[in-house]
Amino acid sequence: FDGSRGSYAARLERALRGLVEFYGTDPVHARVVCHGLLDVERMVVGPPHGAGTRSVFAEFVRDFTAFVEAGIAAGEFHAERPLGTIVSIGGVVLFECMLPWEARRSYGAGGSTLEDRTREVISFVRRAVVKVPPRRRAR
Repeated sequence: FDGSRGSYAARLERALRGLVEFYGTDPVHARVVCHGLLDVERMVVGPPHGAGTRSVFAEFVRDFTAFVEAGIAAGEFHAERPLGTIVSIGGVVLFECMLPWEARRSYGAGGSTLEDRTREVISFVRRAVVKVPPRRRAR
């Protein structure tokens, strides 16, 4: 999420590509992270005072939340709860990668390659998160 290369929508797409690639290459990756998502609220707040540092996953959630907040502030993303948005995105990515055949059956997609699944996830998330700029009237 670092840097300012491209729009927030383009940066979100790059992040989604990386997530699907990581989780899609081995469904076990997706299953393991699901356990972390069950306790994501506590991890974003962090451990109690004096209990150590946040996990790498908690840092990722914090950075992703800040990215979504910035996208909302820039007017590119729909104004929703940022943490809820990233948990929803995570759910879409994990569902598609953890259970690709069930996910495909659920919303009728026919692709089976990792690139097909990546395109499906990006398309789905873009429709839900990214604001469509208003069209200019033709003269």
